[in-house]
Amino acid sequence: MIPFKLNDRSFIWKTLLFISLGCVLSLIFFYQVILSSFREFTGDTWDTRIEIAILEHWKNVLLGYATWNSPSYFYPTPGVLGYNDGYFVYGLIYSLFRSIGFDWFQSYELVNLVLKWIGYAGFVWVAIKIFNIRFVIALIGGAVFFLLNSTYVQVGHAQLLTLNFLPVMIGIGYSFIKSFDGMSSLKILLWGLMCILFYSSWLITSFYTAYFSFLILLIGVLIYSWLVGKNHIIQIARNAKERSKLIAILILLLVIVNIPFFIVYLPKALETGMWSTSTIYFYALTPIDVLNVGPGNWIYGGFIDQKLRGGEWETGFTPFLLALFTASLFYTFYNWKKCKFYVSILLAVLFLWVASIRFGDFLLWNIIFYLPGAKGIRTISRFQMVVGFFIILNSIILLNLFYINHRFKSLVIMLSLVVLLEQLNLSDRTNLKVDDESWIFSVSAPPDYCKSFFIIDPKARSNGPPLDDFAANIDGMILSQYFRIPTINGWASFTPHDWVSHHPYTHGYILKTWLYAEEKGILQGLCGLDIPANRWIDLSNCQVYTCGEIFLNPYALGSLIRFDSNHRGVDYLIAGWSSSERWGTWSVDDTASIGLRLPAVPKKDLILTLEGYPFMPSNNPSQKIDVIINHVKLLTLEFREYDDNVRTINIPVSLVQATGGAILIELDFKNANSPKALDLSSDKRKLGLGIVAVKLQEQP
Repeated sequence: MIPFKLNDRSFIWKTLLFISLGCVLSLIFFYQVILSSFREFTGDTWDTRIEIAILEHWKNVLLGYATWNSPSYFYPTPGVLGYNDGYFVYGLIYSLFRSIGFDWFQSYELVNLVLKWIGYAGFVWVAIKIFNIRFVIALIGGAVFFLLNSTYVQVGHAQLLTLNFLPVMIGIGYSFIKSFDGMSSLKILLWGLMCILFYSSWLITSFYTAYFSFLILLIGVLIYSWLVGKNHIIQIARNAKERSKLIAILILLLVIVNIPFFIVYLPKALETGMWSTSTIYFYALTPIDVLNVGPGNWIYGGFIDQKLRGGEWETGFTPFLLALFTASLFYTFYNWKKCKFYVSILLAVLFLWVASIRFGDFLLWNIIFYLPGAKGIRTISRFQMVVGFFIILNSIILLNLFYINHRFKSLVIMLSLVVLLEQLNLSDRTNLKVDDESWIFSVSAPPDYCKSFFIIDPKARSNGPPLDDFAANIDGMILSQYFRIPTINGWASFTPHDWVSHHPYTHGYILKTWLYAEEKGILQGLCGLDIPANRWIDLSNCQVYTCGEIFLNPYALGSLIRFDSNHRGVDYLIAGWSSSERWGTWSVDDTASIGLRLPAVPKKDLILTLEGYPFMPSNNPSQKIDVIINHVKLLTLEFREYDDNVRTINIPVSLVQATGGAILIELDFKNANSPKALDLSSDKRKLGLGIVAVKLQEQP
C-alpha cells in the first residue's frame, strides 16, 4: 500500500520520507526491545504467551500438523479456538517470519511491528485519499497514530493492535462505495470482495476492535439516515436495486466467508453465556479516565494520581491532543452539510465513547449490551483506543486547514511536535524475557508412548508470582505446540465448563486432572510432565492407589485437616467441592471426594473423625450420606436437626493395606439440593455437606 500517487513528481522523496519516518517511529516504539539486544519483548507471561501458543498453532496448521479450529490445549475439548481471540492474520504473518528462521519471540514482536506499519501506512493513505490532506500533515497524523500513548501502554494485549486495521478497512470501504459511481460490475465485485475478506479476517483475528468498528458503522448509518432524510434514502435504495444481483452475490459471499467465524465462536458463546453486565460495569471508564495516560507517560506521568486505575483503564488521551480534537469538532460540525456521512460516523464514535463511561451508577453501554455479539465484549474501556484513531484524524483535518495558510505553517509544525512528544511513554512494557522462557526448549522430548499430557509438577517462576496457576497452564500450552502433542492444560478468556485443571499448584489438581482424563476416555497414552525433574511419567496404566505418590497429598496420622480458607485442606479435596470459605467448604455435587496418602501402611484399624454441617432446609430436616472408603461402602450417616455435627467412622485396616496406604473417601449425598431450587436464595450450588475438619487416627 503506497499512501500517495505513483505519478507524483515528488514520489521518490515522499517515499523516502515516509519510510525513514516509519523507521524512526519503529525505533522509538520498540526502543526497549532494541536496547535489550532482543532478549526482552513486549508483553507478559500471561496474555502474550497465550498469543504465542496460538500463533504457533497457526504455523502448525499451515504445516499440516493441526486442525485449524482446535489448538492442542484443553484436550480433548474440540473447537477451543472459540474460547479466545483467533489471531488468524497474526498467525499468517508469524508463520512467514518463522519460516525464514526467526524464533518464537522474535516472530511475535515482528508481527507487532508489521501491524504498526499497516496502521501507519493506512492512516496516511486514508488521510490523503479520502480527506485530501496534505502529505506532510498526513505523515504527522500517521506518526501520532503510530506512537499513540494508549497503544504503547496496552501493547501487552497485542490483539488490540488490530486497531491498525481500521484505516485500511476505511480505505477499502471507501473504494468500494466509490466503485458504484462507475459502470464496471467487476470493479464493484472486486472491491466488495476485498471488504468482505479483510473484515472477516479481522473478525477471526481480534473480536474487540472488529466489533467496535461494526458498532460505529451500524450507529453511523442510522444517524446518516436521519440526517439526509427519507427521500435520499429512497434514492439510495433505487440505485441499489439497479445493482441488486451484484449486491445479492456480495451478501452471499459475506455469509459464506464468515462461516468459519460462526463455526468457531457461536457454539462457545452459547456454552459460556459470555460476559455479564456486572463485568461490563466493572471495566467501564470513569470521566477521569479520558485523561488517564498512565504513570509512565514522559510528560504527564508524574501528574497521574495513584488513585487512578491502572492496566485496562490506561487508555486516555494527552491534553494537547484532546484540546486539538475539541477545537476540530467545532470546525467539523460547522461544516456538517458538506460531509454528512463522516459526521454521522463521528457522532457514532462520540455516542459510543460516552456510552463506555460510567457516571456514578449510570452506564449507557447497558443498552449496547443487548445487541447481538455485545456480550462477547468484557473490557469496554478498550473502546477508547478506537476513539484515538478518530481523534487524530479529525485533529489533522483542522491542522491541514491551517497548514494550507502559509502564515500558520510554523505554528502547525510546533503544535504537531508537542502532540508527538506527549505520546512518548517510558514505562517498561518488556516483561517477556528470553532468559525466563528459554527453559521450554531444554525440556526433553516426550517418549513415543506419550500421546497427550498435562503438567504434574510446574516450574516455579522467577518473574512474577512463583506459584502462578495461569502461567503454569500456559506453560502446558507452549510445550504442547513445541512437541505437537495435545495437553489438558490451557488458559483463555473462557474455559470448558467441565474442565478441572485450574490450579496446578494444589496437590489435588493432579488427581482431579487424571480423573477428568479417565472420564473423557483419554487415559491411553496419557503422560505427566514433571518440569523440575525434566521427566515424562506414563499415567495411562495408573489407578488412584498404584500412583498414590503422584496423586495424593501425604498425611500424618493424628493431624487435623481444616477446610476453611485459612488452612490448606483444599489440597486434599478431589472433586465435588466449592471454594473454601471462612468456616469450611461446601460440597456442590451428589458425590464429593477426599484423598490422602499415609507415609506408612498402618497395622491397626483407623478411626475417621468428620466434622461438618449438613444442608437441611426446613422442608427436609435430614441428610443421609453414604461413606465409601476405597470403593467400599462402610455405612450411611444420617444427620437430623439438632444432631451432633461430629461423626466417627471405623475403617478396617485391610482396606488401607490393600492400597499401600492410599485412602479415597467418597461421600454420596442422598438429599443434596440448591437453595435456589428451594426458593431460599439465589445460590445455585447443589449443597450436601459443609465440611469443617477431618482427622484420621489408629484405633487405641
